[in-house]
Amino acid sequence: RHFILILSHDSLYKSDKKYDIVICQTFLRELPDPKKALKKMLSFLKPQGLIICIEVNRELENAGFYIEGLNYANILDTEIQRKYWVTEYENMDRDYAIGMRIPFYLREFGLKDIAVRMQDKVIFADPSKEEEYEKFRESYLASKGDERRLVDIYVNHGLTKSEAEKNAKTRKKIREKIVNEGKAFLKSTGLLITYGYKKDI
Repeated sequence: RHFILILSHDSLYKSDKKYDIVICQTFLRELPDPKKALKKMLSFLKPQGLIICIEVNRELENAGFYIEGLNYANILDTEIQRKYWVTEYENMDRDYAIGMRIPFYLREFGLKDIAVRMQDKVIFADPSKEEEYEKFRESYLASKGDERRLVDIYVNHGLTKSEAEKNAKTRKKIREKIVNEGKAFLKSTGLLITYGYKKDI
């Protein structure tokens, strides 16, 4: 059997071969035209071939985050985040809900037996597991950003100044809890796994 994994827009696969399975993971959200890329992926499938797309829905990811010592209801304000994502979607072609849209695209393209599952992996970052926790801590260390610059970015993404300031402060609190205080946290991936079969010619 032949397999193909499309990794990035720059290396979008070119081949005269047809494959039994085409897979992408956390790829389509980053593209300016994910529907076009999905259609190209389908062109590599044999009749009855299987396509599998593992892609994010940011609202699901947001809902699945909890950190020790912060109020769950106020950690990540989804209403504020949604404004950011919608502006990004409308102006910058990054689709925060691509995971939700893929099954509809596949149906539009004529695939059959389309189904969707959620990835069940949830990260529980426990500081008592020092080596494992340190990897998460390092990723938050690397994400350090000037609060004023973050506010400007958020405002450019459709937030009011007060919403942007609130968002930046929340990010700072989360970072401090992980980097400085070593608090445990739980995080879901928000990934949806969509698959379907190409019809016979």
